[in-house]
Amino acid sequence: MGSPTLANLPTEILTLIFGSFCLHCCGVHRQLCGLGTLQQHQQQRQAQQQREEQKPNERSWYSLERQPLLSLCLVSKRTRDVAQPILYHEFVLGYGDSWRSKAYSWDGRLASFTRTVAQRWDLARYVKVVSIHSRLLDVVQEDEARIALMEGAHSLGIDLLSAWTQRKPDPSRDEKWILDFPEFLVSFLNKETKHTRRVQRRLTLSFEYPRAPGQRIIATELAAVLIAQLPNLDRLTFQEPFTEDSCLGPFPPSALPYLNISSLPLKTLDLGIPSLPLLERATGLETLNIQRCDFPSPIPPLPNLKVIRIANLNLSDSQLQNLLVSCTGNLRTFVYEAVLEELAEKQIYRCASNAPTWVRGRNELLPGLPAIGGAILR
Repeated sequence: MGSPTLANLPTEILTLIFGSFCLHCCGVHRQLCGLGTLQQHQQQRQAQQQREEQKPNERSWYSLERQPLLSLCLVSKRTRDVAQPILYHEFVLGYGDSWRSKAYSWDGRLASFTRTVAQRWDLARYVKVVSIHSRLLDVVQEDEARIALMEGAHSLGIDLLSAWTQRKPDPSRDEKWILDFPEFLVSFLNKETKHTRRVQRRLTLSFEYPRAPGQRIIATELAAVLIAQLPNLDRLTFQEPFTEDSCLGPFPPSALPYLNISSLPLKTLDLGIPSLPLLERATGLETLNIQRCDFPSPIPPLPNLKVIRIANLNLSDSQLQNLLVSCTGNLRTFVYEAVLEELAEKQIYRCASNAPTWVRGRNELLPGLPAIGGAILR
């Protein structure tokens, strides 16, 4: 009997071997247990991975660790059939601190992935984890976004031009700036649309400079189309760093309804932007992490929510009450860090000095949640 080779190993063994190159298969994306804050959990995860800090002048450690799976897809049909589903478990470019690499190119990656899952539904169903990094959106180009949006909508059976014609404006700064939101969307898809000189000038300006209002809107719409194509998406993250001039604004309320998406399969949601439309459709959500963004309001019922972690936010009395009331029986962990001030240059966040007193006065809210096992209120 000859020595075993890669080609004649059982599929189950190959899956275990190839899975060692996938963060999802290694359990990295699973929520850690305990009452730690978001920052403490991030530090614990980094310590477990025993990885050196990403240096800007070096290649992205994440892209290097993904390279074996890419190579295995090219070795043979059998290794491809095993490696490809694992490769598509996650789309988390820039994961951890790997986004700091200046040797990494973000160009075209979001549009390319969106088009791939639109054309290959067999691969779309393997995607479990998606992380939308601001740098993915900062480099979105008009033409590539237009093609990806059209192909993504077509895969869902949606006539995007017809659907966008019926869209109503959302009350965000970018959409008000553009004057007529549906007109902007339609003209983006159909460049032959005729406008008055004033409207045409406004629409042209919307894409005239990086992170202009038009680019911000289209980048967010592209993220919505991607999410809508993933039937088994378990975790969605809007990854730091997001700033006021980032290309991802508030998630548009009318985007998912016009894609005929009434529910999302999410179990974990990490929010760095206002995303009430996602919360409204993620009724099976179990873990919610929110930091550095406007607090969603009103909070929809979240009957399956077990863990809430909030960082770098100050909640009003009514916001805290509405959040806890929306959790209807399964909440186990509640971690809240208030923020007093932000020192932008050093990115230092200090807990509000009055937070412990402020929360103690509202401890009557917590006993009303019979399943809660612990809480940290800072």
